[in-house]
Amino acid sequence: MAHPVVALIAAIAALVALPGAAHASSRTKLRAGCQAGKLYDCVELGTYWENGDRGPQSYGKALALYRQACDGGEVLGCHELARLHETGTGVPIDVARGAKLYDRACDGGYLDSCLHLARLYREGRGITKDLKRVRFILSKACKLGNGRSCCDLGLMLHKGEGGRADLAQALTVYDQGCDVQDARACLQAGIAFRDGVGVAKDLEAAKRRLDAACQYGGKRFCDVPLDQGEGGSVDTPGARRPVSERCLDGADSVACMMGTLVRYHERVPSRLEPSRAYFDKSCAEGKGFGCFKLGLLAQEAGDLKKARALYQAGCEASHPEACTNLGFMIAKGHGGEADAKAAFERFSKACLEGDPMGCLNHGVFMMLGTVSPKDPQAALLSYDKGCAGGEPMACHNAGILYRLGLGTTANPGKARELLTKACSYGYTPSCEAAKKL
Repeated sequence: MAHPVVALIAAIAALVALPGAAHASSRTKLRAGCQAGKLYDCVELGTYWENGDRGPQSYGKALALYRQACDGGEVLGCHELARLHETGTGVPIDVARGAKLYDRACDGGYLDSCLHLARLYREGRGITKDLKRVRFILSKACKLGNGRSCCDLGLMLHKGEGGRADLAQALTVYDQGCDVQDARACLQAGIAFRDGVGVAKDLEAAKRRLDAACQYGGKRFCDVPLDQGEGGSVDTPGARRPVSERCLDGADSVACMMGTLVRYHERVPSRLEPSRAYFDKSCAEGKGFGCFKLGLLAQEAGDLKKARALYQAGCEASHPEACTNLGFMIAKGHGGEADAKAAFERFSKACLEGDPMGCLNHGVFMMLGTVSPKDPQAALLSYDKGCAGGEPMACHNAGILYRLGLGTTANPGKARELLTKACSYGYTPSCEAAKKL
């Protein structure tokens, strides 16, 4: 149910007061611009037809407009066309064709398409799975300044996916991601310096990077201890909620699992204010990152309706963190009606596109049976994916399922490994639980 960001921004323009005459234009003006060779107007007009905004709805006309823009060299048109083919929106599903279009948009510099292309090669869905190719794509996007690609590439280098493991190079690309304000990349770099992984231990260097993770990612990135394994001593405003009192040793029952939904916060909103104009421009151009940052500012300011609209715009632009926060707001009924099924769909999209917190929330829904029967096996898959991306609470929940043998064969060694990992990331309930296994 992906819809492009530009149409959403047009629908909420009065709320978010975004600049740019295009977003206040009628179909007539956009049509005239498209006919005059303004290919971005063709893309935006396509979103109007796709969503039935300000007039009739027609997937056929949307496809034709996206194709016209793409053929003319507007990479956003290629991206939107790829999305429709991948998801089967208005056309039969053709993932291979979608991949070719994502590749074209990626080559043209639309970095979100690089992430989608890497995802398809990683999953092997509709195309041959090729982790070596994933490395190449992420490396290209990382060099062009996409922080999430840097972090994902670092994780592959760390684990030896798609080639030999290279811990030193992993740290290099984590730092590159941190330099462009990707909180998760800063976190991974900080942990590498803290634990001496691929580099000599350096607590001062670790602290700089962990502080940056906290600054860029908000509260949930602010609990990571400088001393490995000493997570139990952390006591900060962003500390996680303790496990249920029914839990005896930290990992002996499902009551020990983290079962509440979580979202991204902005710990110091004032630090984003100097960049507000840049976020406005980015969001208006259909870049989900800008919409997400504006959503964080609106939410911390208490304007939940505006935040929800901005997260919606970011999510439709395939920014996974925006989908996670949108799912949280929809689940809680913040800024609009509550809808568990719609929230679950946003968490699914966020997890599919690689957001670890989205995977955590997706797993929570599957474990609790919020919108479907309880499914520990599906929950474990989500938790494992979230843990691989650096989400400590996903590691914690996965560890408990491995210990209890829910959704998988009981594996105490794997449980201890995951709980220890969660502890090293700063999730305090995992620390004592790991010691008792």
